[in-house]
Amino acid sequence: MDMEIEASYFWDHEYIFAGSTNKIYLLVQWSACMTPTTRRKSTPKLLARDVELYLWLEPYILVGNIYGCEGMKRSQQQLLIVQLGHLYNGIRQSLVIECTLLSQTPGEKHVLSAQWRYKEGSRGRARQRSVEEIYIHYSYDLGRLRNSGDINVEKHIKLLKTPTVIKEADKWFNLGEADHAEFILRRKGDELLLFAIHSGDPKFIEEAETLYRLSKQYVDAYQGISLD
Repeated sequence: MDMEIEASYFWDHEYIFAGSTNKIYLLVQWSACMTPTTRRKSTPKLLARDVELYLWLEPYILVGNIYGCEGMKRSQQQLLIVQLGHLYNGIRQSLVIECTLLSQTPGEKHVLSAQWRYKEGSRGRARQRSVEEIYIHYSYDLGRLRNSGDINVEKHIKLLKTPTVIKEADKWFNLGEADHAEFILRRKGDELLLFAIHSGDPKFIEEAETLYRLSKQYVDAYQGISLD
């Protein structure tokens, strides 16, 4: 079967203010687009290895954290290479890129270009997609600027940031600051619980409960250490 990576890009806000610096998030989602030779169902199969997303940045965009990737390296001043691991059929993957966009004149602006590179299947044949240009709208129109953000992007931001919060809590726990580790996890749990009410998505209740349980485990473990 023929296989290509199919990717989509979504800003959390379609319009940003032209007169100032803006912090904004870009959601990137990708999956395998296949032309099957048979309709028979199969178990998940490795379709692409060592998937990388090359990002060429315009001078007025700065990239901060990237959530949901395995690693990132800066090849040149304006080129980032995001390492994304392997891709299996039937699995849609996501990452969120934290961006700062400097002020520009109003209008649609090209802010970055993206290209996917990977090795096909187990044979390792190197492939790459055509370069895609990604744009955003700068505006002074308050009506457009006041529009609420993309709820789907916001969901992914909150979910993909959670592992970073857990790592931070684990760092504080290992420093003997179990109370602070508990605070970090419960604060994130509260945030997810409130968002579950706002969005109506029960997935965030499950995520919040997981963080609450983990915070209790930290405290119980620290108390156990203190008693020894």
